[in-house]
Amino acid sequence: MIRAEENLNEIMNGLSQSKGPSLSFIKQLKFKNTLYSSGDSIRLINEQAQQHCFGRIIHIAKTPTIQFPVMLIAWYFHSQDPLLKEQAFSHLSPKELVLSELVDWQYVESVIEKIRVVGEHEYAQMSQCNRKEKGLYFCRSILKTVPWVEVNPMPSRICQCSCFYNPDDLLERCLFCGALFHLRCSGCSDICSACHPLK
Repeated sequence: MIRAEENLNEIMNGLSQSKGPSLSFIKQLKFKNTLYSSGDSIRLINEQAQQHCFGRIIHIAKTPTIQFPVMLIAWYFHSQDPLLKEQAFSHLSPKELVLSELVDWQYVESVIEKIRVVGEHEYAQMSQCNRKEKGLYFCRSILKTVPWVEVNPMPSRICQCSCFYNPDDLLERCLFCGALFHLRCSGCSDICSACHPLK
């Protein structure tokens, strides 16, 4: 059986371009007592890099030339990924994933578990306790790689320090103006530094 992802991608691209019933798509797949379907987000092992990765299932397919089903994955990037580190995306939370336009085929055996990815607004509304749920992440941006690497949309800047908004930071809302600020920047627990003279 072929194991390298680049060979799998070559096989799958060849099958999708050929005529005939060689590629069949599956709506759902049960693997290790978990049901997977298109749209699910997963944590998996990247055999080339020997590290854990995150992705969203686009398609699940079977083919007579490969023993097990395969999945077309759209990749998520996270704060520890070298690509994002070298681009200095320091505003990313450890629980934040950035969906990319990059896709490729992966063997179903590389799947570790299903994860839950929510939007930024839903995540920000959660209590600190609920945010600690195993396998919970949030996504608010898409990583575009052509013509250059950019995260779109970029989160808004907040506070006098002009940092990007990160829902995992300890933030307060000013009683006077309603702006979000870091406690460490204001020195006051209920009023931002811009409104201090009004106090």
